[in-house]
Amino acid sequence: MNSKNIVLILILIGCSFPLSILAQDTQKHNEVGLRFSNLDNFGLTYKFGNQELRYRLSGIRVKHTNANINDTYEYKMNSWGAGLAFGIEKPVTINQQLDFYYGLELEGIYDKYKYDNEPYASGEVKNYWAYFNFIAGLSYRISDQIKFSAELTPAFYYNKSDTYDDEQTRESFGFGLSNDAAVLTLSYCF
Repeated sequence: MNSKNIVLILILIGCSFPLSILAQDTQKHNEVGLRFSNLDNFGLTYKFGNQELRYRLSGIRVKHTNANINDTYEYKMNSWGAGLAFGIEKPVTINQQLDFYYGLELEGIYDKYKYDNEPYASGEVKNYWAYFNFIAGLSYRISDQIKFSAELTPAFYYNKSDTYDDEQTRESFGFGLSNDAAVLTLSYCF
């Protein structure tokens, strides 16, 4: 089973959460936010639901790096990545301005980078990631429409990496536990 199929299966599992909870509450909640992950990735987030349960869709996660180093040798690198995440969260009101929330999220990421390290090596690496994130965060309501959130997303992950260089092609995969993801979001609520 290839990595793309694994990511697709994880997203479909996330979509199978029951929507009946959303139909029970008449007070709907929607928000759109600009999200920063580890302060080097950014993207958009859309949350919808009610005061009991919210679904979240994060996409257009973009990471781009372009480096050109001329020290004792020339090193060029160009990379980019994109991803999509779907999750569910449960808000818990602390006071009128502060909420705690927790939940689960499925995330898929693709990234690619090319490097040229003359005169030594050049090549290309493609990575496929699938994450099962746990979500714990705080959101502070600045005004009726503006909210600032900070969350931690420890995760189980799967990675498949394909490396193509001057001499060989390598394929590897891995899995593990990550606890270094922090996300900051500035949202507009409607």
